[in-house]
Formats: sequence, structure tokens, C-alpha cells
Amino acid sequence: MCMDTPELGKAKELVRALEKLKDNPGESRDPGQERTQLERQLASLEHAIEFNDDVQVELRFGALKYEQIFALQQHPLIDRDRTPQTHASIRIVLGTLKGLSERTDG
Repeated sequence: MCMDTPELGKAKELVRALEKLKDNPGESRDPGQERTQLERQLASLEHAIEFNDDVQVELRFGALKYEQIFALQQHPLIDRDRTPQTHASIRIVLGTLKGLSERTDG
């Protein structure tokens, strides 16, 4: 869903380091300080990550709870052009990550 860039690679490394720190906090002298430093580095990459506009985010359901699905169709974060607004459809499309991030930044 994201373009393969050096910044994305660095962000993935930081996420793995954060997960490792969470799973094994005893391996660090000061896990709180190290976590804070890793989180700051990750946050600094936030605006450098480029989204692939060809990929749509769509919700799929393991169990069909129709009333919840129909309520989701009306949610402001869904892409109304790609999500049918009828009870005959269970398709819920959020849109691209770029579009979704623009709708939630406001």
C-alpha cells in the first residue's frame, strides 16, 4: 500500500526494533528512553512515506452482521463512490491510504 522507498525501509526497521523492545525489554539498559527515541525517529519519517494510489482498502467480514455492515456504509470515512449504499451489498471500501489519511488529518 506504500511505495517502496528508503524511508519506508527505515520505518519498517524502526517498527521491528520497537516490537523487539516490547517483547524483550530486559535487553535494553533503559527501555523507556530507547522506546521514546525510536518513536521520535519513526514519527520523523511520517511525511516521507509515499502511498500507492492504485491500492484500495476494503473491509472483509468473516461473520456477516448485517446491521453493523449497513451502519458502516454510512460512516464518514468510507468511500461513498465505491461503497454501494444499499442493503443488497456488503462491500465496504475505505479508499486509498492517501485519501484516507487526507480525510482523517482534518
